[in-house]
Amino acid sequence: MEQIRDGGLSGYFLNLLNWEPVMEKFMDGSWGYFATPPIGVIYTMAKALELINNEGMDNRIKRHERLASLLRDGIEGMGLNIVAELPYRSNTVTGVFLKGIDSPEFIRKCLNYGVEFADGALPEMRGKYFRIGHMGWVQETDIKMSLEAIEKALNAFK
Repeated sequence: MEQIRDGGLSGYFLNLLNWEPVMEKFMDGSWGYFATPPIGVIYTMAKALELINNEGMDNRIKRHERLASLLRDGIEGMGLNIVAELPYRSNTVTGVFLKGIDSPEFIRKCLNYGVEFADGALPEMRGKYFRIGHMGWVQETDIKMSLEAIEKALNAFK
């Protein structure tokens, strides 16, 4: 518990310091209550870890690399530029610059095609780029659907 106290652990339910008084009461034979843990989150995390374990970490990393490459190739094939330069590109999220199109407006247009993207997070480039998340249980069909939505949205702005 001392290591946790000094480490600045974040997260309310996972912070064992919040549970310490409850555990001490239990050890003394009395009853204590802190909070109901987020059971849905716990089951969801267990399922996610099961999927990761079944796929295997090496296979998961390779899948993310392959899908990120497929996405970036499609983006660049449309004449768009990727925010991160080559050595700094992520296999889990890709930022895409828009040429003369307001990113919130572009994102709303993509929603019409069944795909949701996130606006850029860097304040100095607000409105100039959007982000595509491709981490987790993403498959090639998700990448293709994203690329199709981007292409349709771009054509709608011509």
